Amino acid sequence: MTLRLLMALAMVMAFARVPQARANDALEHQVKAAFLYNFAKFVGWSQGTFESETEPLRLCIIGDSPFEGSLEAVLKGRTAQGRELKLATAGEVTDPSSCHVAFVPANRDAQVAQILQDLRGNGVLTVGESDAFAAAGGIIKLYLDDKKVRFDVNIRRSDEEGLKISSQLLKLARRVIKK
Repeated sequence: MTLRLLMALAMVMAFARVPQARANDALEHQVKAAFLYNFAKFVGWSQGTFESETEPLRLCIIGDSPFEGSLEAVLKGRTAQGRELKLATAGEVTDPSSCHVAFVPANRDAQVAQILQDLRGNGVLTVGESDAFAAAGGIIKLYLDDKKVRFDVNIRRSDEEGLKISSQLLKLARRVIKK
């Protein structure tokens, strides 16, 4: 089953060309929503991260969501790591450190350094889409390359957070940053 999911992620990366027009920003974020779901499937959290065997995996959007419902559609009825997926948006996130995956959209660039600092040491997989996010120490940066969504992984930061990123996922990254 893991191989099938890996193949699905590889197909999304290979064939998901994102058109140029602003109206197609929605398509870009549909592809990014699929990536977020797959990241949750291919990352392991350290023992003790979850309070119980049935605690859901919380994916939080820190700021205004660029997904326009596509993330909700991707996550609906799905599980990751054997856990139900729960989505929390900006108005619902009272404590970002209670998230397991935190997506920081580009519209939060002015606060990204503080957001990432507040999340440090809580075992949160941080995912963002801007150079400011990567420079501030985010773990996975999504970006467009020749109209395709790609990603880089900061493995040093993931190790610091006690996260184990699957080698299968690392093989799909454009860059794995170790410094």
